[in-house]
Parts: sequence; structure tokens; C-alpha cells
Amino acid sequence: NGITITEGIISGIEKDYYVTSAKIDHGNSGGAAIVAKDDCYLGIPTWALNLGGFESLGRILKTDLVNP
Repeated sequence: NGITITEGIISGIEKDYYVTSAKIDHGNSGGAAIVAKDDCYLGIPTWALNLGGFESLGRILKTDLVNP
């Protein structure tokens, strides 16, 4: 029942998603992704792609798709 904060870097855009290095594990998607320095809501962390044991790259659904 606590708040978890994960830091990451947006490394690209794939269609409707931002690609991020922020760790997104099963069960912790669905929170808010924000840009702290701008106090800006970025989107919703949704899933991560894990390629053969390498660190995963998370996907954040863009805000304009969450609130059209």
C-alpha cells in the first residue's frame, strides 16, 4: 500500500507508445507516467518487451490516446 517511483529515459516512439528504460513488471502497470521537471502527465505504463534475458524496454501509452 505504498507508492513506487521508477526513473527511466524515453528512448523512442513506436506508434501509440513511448519506449522507456523505466522498469515495468507484471502487476505494476497502469499507474501514471509523469515528466517530473515539467509536472506533466505523459501516459500510462502498459507493458514491457523482454528479449532473451536482456533488460526490458517498457511501453507507455500516450496521453492523447488515454484522453482523446
